[in-house]
Amino acid sequence: GTQSELFYELYKQPSIRQTGPSKNLVFIYAESMERSFFDQNIFPGLISGLRDIESKSMSFTDIRQVEGVGWTMGGIVASQCGIPLLYAPANANSMSKMKDFLPLAHGLGDLLHEEGYYLSFWGGANPAFGGKGNFFTSKKFDEVYGKNQLLDKIPDRSNIHRWGLYDDDLLNLAFQRFLELSETKEKFGLFVLTVDTHAPDGNPSKSCRNIVYQDGSNSYLNAVACSDFLISEFVHRIMESPYYKNTVVVVFSDHLAHGNSASFLLKKTDRKNLFMISSQEISHSATNSKTGSALDIGTTLLPFMGYTGAIGLGRNLC
Repeated sequence: GTQSELFYELYKQPSIRQTGPSKNLVFIYAESMERSFFDQNIFPGLISGLRDIESKSMSFTDIRQVEGVGWTMGGIVASQCGIPLLYAPANANSMSKMKDFLPLAHGLGDLLHEEGYYLSFWGGANPAFGGKGNFFTSKKFDEVYGKNQLLDKIPDRSNIHRWGLYDDDLLNLAFQRFLELSETKEKFGLFVLTVDTHAPDGNPSKSCRNIVYQDGSNSYLNAVACSDFLISEFVHRIMESPYYKNTVVVVFSDHLAHGNSASFLLKKTDRKNLFMISSQEISHSATNSKTGSALDIGTTLLPFMGYTGAIGLGRNLC
């Protein structure tokens, strides 16, 4: 039909070429941390740490959610491969049953791998959920770390929630890995997926016990306040490290938040995803109001890393 004709007309075979010195990439998939939480009229004072990061970043203010990207795997596939993840209804997370995950969809991982990048994925949950592990392995990732691989690396292995590790533990481990990769690899991409802000109530890390939103009665907004603190602290540690000059940091909300105890407030906003790119070349706040979606993320971040190219349906928003 016409939709598939349109797809082939707009789909660009993924390819990149180097245009300048290459940089390493740290990419944070911030679970459900949509841009809407920055709205001071509806969530006064909720976001502070990420607002500070934004003041030193290129921030994209009109990233819309399109069909096929509204959950974690959809957001990951769209941002990496520039295609929506369309599937039979009610099967969003059944991708774990597939041996190879979209083997023909070349993505950011494949392209960076061909350029000699060492690729690493860190998430606190089990990588089998939703087929994340299969996806990253099929996209040429060299290491995929999840709950089972990380339990023995955290100070207290009983300190977990139903999904897996809390984000404070995960981000501490990921920062150590960032230092190791910076010291040992010529080029690398480190991808981190947070989980504390998972609907419906969130699971704030223990280190956030003094961080609550307003009177602390909304559990989900407490988790958002905690994530704002933890993610921005993680990015600051990278910015303050000697390796930042050779690194690009991306913060992207994998999808808009699902039903949670703050949904009644989110309904009042024009909901958008968070997407910020930080590097030493961007010393002050720059905003980009071009309309885009998760499909454009991979293509847009390439020039910040010293490459140019096209990935699937993605277009460079800059």
